[in-house]
Amino acid sequence: MKRKPHRCVAALLVHEGRVLLAHRSSRRAWHPDVWDLPGGHVEDGEHPATALIRELREELGITVGQRTLSSAPRIELHTDDVVVEIRVVREWTGTVVNAAPDEHDSIAWFAPADTESLTLADPSYRGLIEAVRTGPRRHLCALVGGTVAEEVDVARHRWDPVMAAVAPPHVTLSYPEEVTDERLLLDRMAAVAEHQPPFHLTLAQSFTREGGTFLGLLDVEGGWARLRETLLAAPFRAVDFPPHLTVAHPRTSHHGEACAQELRAPVGASVRVDEICFTETGLAFTVLHRFPLRGRATDASPDPPRGS
Repeated sequence: MKRKPHRCVAALLVHEGRVLLAHRSSRRAWHPDVWDLPGGHVEDGEHPATALIRELREELGITVGQRTLSSAPRIELHTDDVVVEIRVVREWTGTVVNAAPDEHDSIAWFAPADTESLTLADPSYRGLIEAVRTGPRRHLCALVGGTVAEEVDVARHRWDPVMAAVAPPHVTLSYPEEVTDERLLLDRMAAVAEHQPPFHLTLAQSFTREGGTFLGLLDVEGGWARLRETLLAAPFRAVDFPPHLTVAHPRTSHHGEACAQELRAPVGASVRVDEICFTETGLAFTVLHRFPLRGRATDASPDPPRGS
């Protein structure tokens, strides 16, 4: 019988663009001599939010309210035997001090870029800190479900746990760097959705780019290309990036090379696209608007590949 994972809580405190880290003493038995997020263990019968409030009071001498935590972005990182629930905290009362010097020999505020040279208790923290630095990004994308999403999510949780915790598997249709007028983009999407029928993408081999690892998608029916051609016409400028599912994102994971070597793609599986979503991704994932594809195919489509 598999043992129930131990639960821990932690806080990423953010103030004026900097993040707070605590250095664990070299005398600690667990993760000595590394920089960590403040937090600790959830006691038996204790609610995680209550545990985090207690830990922040004990370790930093500050008070965080239940209402603040309830609205704070929450991310869970999983290992085989530990689940860490992390809250991004921007408001508290009191002055941050090292109130537990037996646990942490120092605490410090860092600009996100300055954490690159630090040894962190969990390498996944670097992706979380990077998400703080870049802020939210808005995309048009297609959400992926079914068995394809399940298989891809197993790899995402291993190689990019921060992005896997924040956003579901999806295929990006437009990037913020391509769009200079968001309102024009959404007007075009609303118009084209009335005429574009649903279509399929087929999973192909994985590829690497800019430090990330991606599952390629074949646009066998041409639907993806038609949408991008219409949506990203002038004055927009499309980037050259093929349709794909991201497994290890270069902004939130440093495991792209290892992921590429071990990833086994479900080649030939099908992703059905019948809706485009306008989303915002930062420390949380929000669907701002949905555009069902309402068009009807004028010609008989070939049988979709397996897995649709």
